[in-house]
Parts: sequence; structure tokens; C-alpha cells
Amino acid sequence: YFVGGGERGGVQQPLTLHAPQDMARVKPGDSVVLTWKGGLQDHISRVVVIDPMNTVLLTGLLRAGAVSYILPPWLWTKTDARSIAWSLESLDGSGNVTAKTEWRTLYREPSGTTP
Repeated sequence: YFVGGGERGGVQQPLTLHAPQDMARVKPGDSVVLTWKGGLQDHISRVVVIDPMNTVLLTGLLRAGAVSYILPPWLWTKTDARSIAWSLESLDGSGNVTAKTEWRTLYREPSGTTP
């Protein structure tokens, strides 16, 4: 058995990314909604977006309980890369990472493509 106090905030649910799927193609300038579930309801979330060279393009702190984030349409203007990757972190009140998801890659759809 265990002796001691439990962590505030209840049971940590695994962070699970929902959309978009890994390797999804997106059009620059379109709104892309990132969605997930899990974590602790009293922990804030941080979305991290990087390019293939692991340069951080964007971080976004979200209120506790948030389950989505809309990438800003200007994001693709910050890189010439054909792809970006995103991940989600759950942070406690001190800013420590308590849970982290895998990375998902988004590919820039070339402009001027014909159907």
C-alpha cells in the first residue's frame, strides 16, 4: 500500500490527440483545429509547434480543461519547410510538464495544385 497525500486534481487521464491525423495535408492560410482529450482538468495545456529542424514556431498556453486550439493562419509564413509537427503538454501550477503527447506531422499542401 501507499502512504502519503495524493496529487491534487484527480486521476490523470492519458493525453490523446484526435485531429488532425498524423501526416495530414493542410492548405496554408486555412484554419486548422487541433483537438485532444485527457490530462488533469486543473492543469493548463501547452501546444508546441516545430519545424523539421526542431525550431519552435509557436507555443500556446491554454486554460485548464481546454480540448482544442486553432492554429493561426499566419503560421506557415514563419517557415519555408514543407511540414510542421505539433504536440501537447499538460502543465501543473508550477509550470512542470506532467504529461506529453507524441508528435504529429502536418504537411503543407502545395499552392496552385489542380484537382
